[in-house]
Amino acid sequence: MKSNCIHPLVALAGVVAIFLSTGALAPAAQFQVTACSSAPGLADNSWVSFNSDPAYLATSKNCGASDVVGVSSTVSGLAASDLPGAPPSVMSGDTAGWRFEAPTGDVISAVTLDRDLYLALAPGWVTEIIDSSGAPLASELCAYSPASSGCELQGSATHLDLNISSLAIQILCEPALAAQAACSGGASIHRVRAELNSATVTVTDNQPPAITAMAGSLLTSSGYQRGVLTGTVSGADNSGVSSVRVYVDGNPIVQSAFNCDYTYAQPCPATGTSSTLSLDTTRLGDGTHRVQAAVIDAAGNETRGPVQQLLVSNHPPAAPTGPAITNAPTGWTNHSATVTWKNPAAGSGLPVAGVAWITCRGVDSTIPPTGCGAAHSQKAPLTSLDEDIRTEPAFAGRLPDRYTVFVWLVDSSGAIDPAAAAHVGFGFDDTAPGPPSALKATASSTGRSFVVRATPPAHLAPIVSISWTACTAGVKCSSARVAPGQTFDFAPATDPTFMASPRGRYLVRAWLRDAAGNANPGSTTSVTLTYAATGTPKPRLHKPSPRLRVASAVVHGRDLRITGSTTRALKGRIRVVVHAKVGSVDHILRRSALAAAGHFVTAFVEPHGARLGRITVTFDGDRTLRSETVTRTFAHL
Repeated sequence: MKSNCIHPLVALAGVVAIFLSTGALAPAAQFQVTACSSAPGLADNSWVSFNSDPAYLATSKNCGASDVVGVSSTVSGLAASDLPGAPPSVMSGDTAGWRFEAPTGDVISAVTLDRDLYLALAPGWVTEIIDSSGAPLASELCAYSPASSGCELQGSATHLDLNISSLAIQILCEPALAAQAACSGGASIHRVRAELNSATVTVTDNQPPAITAMAGSLLTSSGYQRGVLTGTVSGADNSGVSSVRVYVDGNPIVQSAFNCDYTYAQPCPATGTSSTLSLDTTRLGDGTHRVQAAVIDAAGNETRGPVQQLLVSNHPPAAPTGPAITNAPTGWTNHSATVTWKNPAAGSGLPVAGVAWITCRGVDSTIPPTGCGAAHSQKAPLTSLDEDIRTEPAFAGRLPDRYTVFVWLVDSSGAIDPAAAAHVGFGFDDTAPGPPSALKATASSTGRSFVVRATPPAHLAPIVSISWTACTAGVKCSSARVAPGQTFDFAPATDPTFMASPRGRYLVRAWLRDAAGNANPGSTTSVTLTYAATGTPKPRLHKPSPRLRVASAVVHGRDLRITGSTTRALKGRIRVVVHAKVGSVDHILRRSALAAAGHFVTAFVEPHGARLGRITVTFDGDRTLRSETVTRTFAHL
């Protein structure tokens, strides 16, 4: 048989590993083998000659030659004949002819042929077509008969419903038919000949091919796959392997065909290994697919391997949207940064199963080649993460700086797209601002207040507010106050701490707070102010609020009991200030009370001889809620 080469593969697709196995049998199939005039190129590669007595008998191949009729010195097609001029001493049982053998295990089920079985003046000779048992096919026998000088069967014939392993067209010497010891030959012409001018043999193949080997990433990988996979499949069969094939989800996706020639009884290679099968998994949707390898024989019988799972992931999640630092509204922090985002809508890829991120020093839209911390990942939560750069060794020794967090989403296969990162920046500063380099106070146009402005020192995080306190020479100090920015107003005449006796010198101290929340009350700068304004107005910062009211001030001896009302929705601490005089000396008493269910109550002990002048009530939660009442006379407290 001539050699067979591997054809190129004819399709591309994606697949994962296929295990070596023999699958379910396909129904028995058939193939046809042609010879001579019925074959391409008048070829014959399936009929084999035989000759038991070459000295007196001959076989020849003249496919495509004209048919020979009657007595002649020539033959045509696949022929067997006596040798003209040979002595008449052909012995009983001598035979010559051409035989077709089905592949082992297969059977011949039909044959269509054009033949010429001929003998003339040839006592003892038989020309015939026989099966594997030696029996002639129906009507395929020409035998010598004393009653007849010759015999000829010529033309086309078809034989169906056969179940044989071989066919032969032959001439046979049986001298007993003519009551003699040997068969005679012709002098200058052929007395006996058998010619096969064309043949189409139908072979029924009941044997499935076998998958014998597999190799390459296409067929031996496990886990999630992406991109192009390659591999080979090997098979074997008695009639030959015509192709190997790969199925994905029941559809043939990849095939590699072998060179088969149906002028041979075994048309295809008995064993074959496919050329490289290249399967592009991007043509499949992400997720789980069913994969099978298959081998097909010359008759079309197919054996499939077991169904194997293919896990494909070619579409990593898209980038998150709307990244933000939610625990640092100013964009600066002195502790960990909480990053949140929104995940994109589910696309063609696998579900999001994790988050990966990396933090880099600086403000960048792409990851810089240097200056980054370690890569991190988490399986949950999927919409937020906490980044604490204080735990990053890469940033040790110089933490305060601007940083950028790059965030990716990871699917259930672990796939990630380096280009699909969201990024958000923040500042980190855990050092408090130094003291203001200067405090400058400017009197207002009325002379009743000061505008104090701080000059901040160099500091990484922006300065967002200034804190301050004021003290008199007698060390009466206000509580700490906070003003946005780097400027505050100080009005002694309206300040609850000093308004009873506002004139005098004040030492005002100030310190700064940055956007990261850092402040050091011990890191202050001070300025001395002198307040000498006259005609100090009544200290009424706001109009009295109808939501906060003094209901009564009742005196029993030296005890002063004050009750009031609020709206029921008002809850929290109420600050009550009582202004009184003992002789010419001002006295200020302070108490606090809790507002509940629309009421508040508090009590004072006044000094001997005090005269009640004014009661001021302020709600701590909102200083615009203020009530004042003037009590003109109390005979005795």
